[in-house]
Amino acid sequence: MISSFKVTLLKPSELTTNHWQAWARIAKLGAGIKSPYANPAYIQIIAPEVPQAMIARFSQFYEQGERDCGYLAYQMRGGVLQPLGTPLTDYMNVTLINGDDQPMPPTQILSAIKALLLATKANQFEAVGLLGISEPNYDTGVNEIPAEEGLNAQTRRVADLRMGFDTWCTTQDNAHGKYFKNLRRCQRNLKRDLPNAVYEWRRADKELLEWVIQRKRNQYAKSHYHDIFACGWTKDLLMALASSENEEMVLTAGVLSLDGRIIAAEIALQSNDYLHLWYPAYDEALARHSLGIVLVFEMIKDAAARGVKFVDFGTGSESYKIPFTSPINDCARLILKSPKQSLFDLSTEVCAELITSLNPPKLKPWRSAVSERLMSIRGCETKKLGRLKAMICLWDRFVEKLFSRLRRSLTTSS
Repeated sequence: MISSFKVTLLKPSELTTNHWQAWARIAKLGAGIKSPYANPAYIQIIAPEVPQAMIARFSQFYEQGERDCGYLAYQMRGGVLQPLGTPLTDYMNVTLINGDDQPMPPTQILSAIKALLLATKANQFEAVGLLGISEPNYDTGVNEIPAEEGLNAQTRRVADLRMGFDTWCTTQDNAHGKYFKNLRRCQRNLKRDLPNAVYEWRRADKELLEWVIQRKRNQYAKSHYHDIFACGWTKDLLMALASSENEEMVLTAGVLSLDGRIIAAEIALQSNDYLHLWYPAYDEALARHSLGIVLVFEMIKDAAARGVKFVDFGTGSESYKIPFTSPINDCARLILKSPKQSLFDLSTEVCAELITSLNPPKLKPWRSAVSERLMSIRGCETKKLGRLKAMICLWDRFVEKLFSRLRRSLTTSS
């Protein structure tokens, strides 16, 4: 067998039924990866909505001839390859199989991605939440991310419902008693103050998405985050998932309503027995009722009753996730660079380096956040001018926060 990969670049419209079937078969052979993002049905639905969407088909040659060993969906942004749907796509799954239908090790997956960089003549490949890259540590009995250049381990937060809701609830309550005591207090207060509030599990539709997206955009404006929905195609992506009739990939939501009016909602993506929580939004006028944690608890309870085994909260470090979940260390952040980079990519790298080098001890935690902000900007903005404007806004926001902290520091010291 020739060990190198043959990389065929295809537009999504060029994939045949045989391609999709081969991809689905390979995905099922992945080592226990059940995330909706690992299902080719997700790619099939969103691909028409994503600008510059492409599919890489990896194959190798055996004595019997050429054989598919994996597929990877990506988008090109200014010489950078990203998972298809970035910044909405939280995970990217890469499953490659050998001639015996066994998953390939991480080293070969990285070789395949390097081959993709060469085939596309891209400057960089970047992904957050890369799945399929961990390998077993037989000393500890758990999967770990290998020590390879460009790879940084990430922790997913997942509510494990395989033993049922009651077992999950007891386990988490025992570990985070103070938090769950506060949760029960919030539930009582909500029932007392808003007795007509009703929870429901429903499929996401255009009206609900519009409600959530508008509130997320308001939140981005207030916090000076880049508005990921301003570009238009990201909203179209969610609408495509909502209108899809594919029962393997359902855009659903938990909703709290008051007298027929939505007061809180969380969009989620479900594939079979796996639920990925995606975009929450709440009525700010009712913030004191902690609608968020009440809604999430109800969604987990409802999901368990519907046969869901895993509720995935993603890789974010938000504090509310910890009491509801357990850590799983099976994904990574990956940045692979080619020797030649574009001026824009070099400038964004310099920007991140400058921000984090001004005060290393205090700003070190910002490094990954800044890098992921830049990744999000690249994903949304398909034109250089749009990316440049967004990067200037990011820099302005950083300078504003830096001087605000300096003023507070001087005031405190005086």
